[in-house]
Amino acid sequence: WRNRIALQFPDELLADSPDVCWEFEQRLSEDALVFVLGDTTYQSSCPDVVAANHLQADCIVHYGHACLTQVTLPVIYSFGRQAISNEKTVATVVAQ
Repeated sequence: WRNRIALQFPDELLADSPDVCWEFEQRLSEDALVFVLGDTTYQSSCPDVVAANHLQADCIVHYGHACLTQVTLPVIYSFGRQAISNEKTVATVVAQ
């Protein structure tokens, strides 16, 4: 795959992850691999760069409350349940 996109959800939004992952896969090219990070190494508010690096992710899409810590991978933040409208988020991923 040319693009590896890690989706990270807090526990309270994890039930939404299959639908969100499916939507990303439908909107992105076949060159993209979209996967969900589970059992985060850090608090759910911090991007899990360790897990993302182990899976060779090109970027992380982080849903929910975020600490906004600067990390070594590109991170796209989507805050709160209302922000799970993926049009804008997918467009941001495609633009990178």
